[in-house]
Amino acid sequence: MKSDLKTQIIAIFEEHREKPEDDYNPGHFLDFLMPDPPARRAVMNSFAGLRRYNAFVDAVQEERGVYFSQKDRDAHYSLDAFCERVKALQNSPKSSLQSLNNALKRRPNWNFMILVNVIALSIIVALRQHPFVAAVLGLILTFFNYRLYRFHRHERDYLVRLNEQIKAAASGT
Repeated sequence: MKSDLKTQIIAIFEEHREKPEDDYNPGHFLDFLMPDPPARRAVMNSFAGLRRYNAFVDAVQEERGVYFSQKDRDAHYSLDAFCERVKALQNSPKSSLQSLNNALKRRPNWNFMILVNVIALSIIVALRQHPFVAAVLGLILTFFNYRLYRFHRHERDYLVRLNEQIKAAASGT
């Protein structure tokens, strides 16, 4: 079963790599989600790398019915250690559920969003003598708020779906 788990994780890894089928170092395989990583933990130092990393971890979570805590996400596992961690989380769904429940309780920082919107609206009002500029800023603000809302909803829906999957797996064991 371990080799089956490892094979599945490698398959998911290859799906999320920028250059699939390239050689990689199993000691820090996560860096190889990016092509030719310059150093260890390089995947964590770029937006593109983080996007690939998060997509990879989300796919593993969904496929294996586990949830990585923030500490797990910050760790830089070797391939074997990553497989062992997935196996440990599968054997202890309560651990995954506890971390997942903590994530579900987190809320976006609405105070910051309200402050940004108040400042932006104040600038728009101050620019009322330049209706074109005010309209463009208003559209940008609306687009920004909409994208943030969509991101939050997508993340929340994913976490709820994963929560149901892990609970079902936990009750089946």
